Amino acid sequence: MAALISDNGILIKGGRISKDALLKAGGIMCTVENSDIDIPFKVASFTMSVITSNHVQGMTVTTTNDRFSPEQIKLIQTMTKDQRIIIDEIAASGPDGRVMKMPASMVFTIQ
Repeated sequence: MAALISDNGILIKGGRISKDALLKAGGIMCTVENSDIDIPFKVASFTMSVITSNHVQGMTVTTTNDRFSPEQIKLIQTMTKDQRIIIDEIAASGPDGRVMKMPASMVFTIQ
């Protein structure tokens, strides 16, 4: 599962969020849900797209780690209320170092 971590340590998988909270999260992480063991996964890359007026805005930006890139931060800063961000094409590496695509997407709506 992919998620953001809020400033109070809560995992956020999607939903309504302020731009400030999104920017404070700084990036995404991968966790294994409902597991008795903690398996470390490190995000290798992800894509962020913005939805405005029922279409994808002209910018989709990919980063090559778990942090928002400067371009993604700039994109978040320009968003307005009720616009949506889709974070998908998430790739992560497990303990063996192999990079795999995660079957998860996150959708956030700016409040």
